[in-house]
Amino acid sequence: MRTVSLHYPDTVQYNNACTFAQELYWKKTRVELMNLPERLFVIEENNRIYGCMGLNMEKISFTLVRDDHRFKNRCAQDSKIYGEQCVFAVGGFKLAVPVLISTVAAYASYLGIDWVAYTSIPPSQKVIDRLGYLTEDLGPVDLSILSTKDKLNCDHWFSAHQPRLHILNTALGKTICHEVFERFSHRILLSKSLQNKLG
Repeated sequence: MRTVSLHYPDTVQYNNACTFAQELYWKKTRVELMNLPERLFVIEENNRIYGCMGLNMEKISFTLVRDDHRFKNRCAQDSKIYGEQCVFAVGGFKLAVPVLISTVAAYASYLGIDWVAYTSIPPSQKVIDRLGYLTEDLGPVDLSILSTKDKLNCDHWFSAHQPRLHILNTALGKTICHEVFERFSHRILLSKSLQNKLG
């Protein structure tokens, strides 16, 4: 049975998942990983990785989020706690997208994060919308805030996929996560540790 588990930097599972993500990023979009997450949620079975998604809380590190004026203005409007979803790679498992999104949103809620910032392409955003989350579209990703090197790194991704910057409200995080795992319980489970945290 495939499981979703949580891993931290400097562990074998974390490093393996980052390697998996980098290989997929380069193959699909020719983009190199620009930052590594504080936490990495990984789908695996028998030492094979099917997907991973990262979550930052202590530090918003992705330039396209951190330095975007729309995101900064949004943060300045209230006293809510913001997190950041980063690193998103899936391969060989169609359910990975709703499973990882719902797990990260639920865990963000568990941590006390009110909104999660993320960049997305239309297919991924459609999944998020179908799951029922409240999101706000802040507009197209602004490549002008990147260095010349990073612009070149992201140019193919931006041209091919037209990513946009969003924020997701985590209020329904645990509820939606429970629904997703109940629906797909014959295919995938949360690790015992995540089950204990997410109820």
